[in-house]
Amino acid sequence: MRNINRTLKIINYSFGWIQPLGFLSYRAYGQAADYYVTALEHKVLAHAPEEFVGREIEFVFVPHKIIQDKDGIKLIHGNVQILVEKYPENGRVKIRGAVSMEGGRVVIREVKR
Repeated sequence: MRNINRTLKIINYSFGWIQPLGFLSYRAYGQAADYYVTALEHKVLAHAPEEFVGREIEFVFVPHKIIQDKDGIKLIHGNVQILVEKYPENGRVKIRGAVSMEGGRVVIREVKR
């Protein structure tokens, strides 16, 4: 869907000027499709995070448990474990990291910006 939407935008911005009202409509449709794809990705991340193994993702995470051990600070919620360098300030943390599977648990290692 993301590739189809990208093609829609290319065609609309290339030839949409021929029909200005159509251009505005398809531009709005393309923006709505972007939001829809993002929402679907967040839903998949919440219910099946293993589908993102091998990818780098960015999202807001609310941990249920915080553990500090030899590996560093672990933020845990369900079967998702995130390794960070500092404690979250207000209980929520914006994470950007690489997703992997370790010991039956999805692990996200924070990537420096």
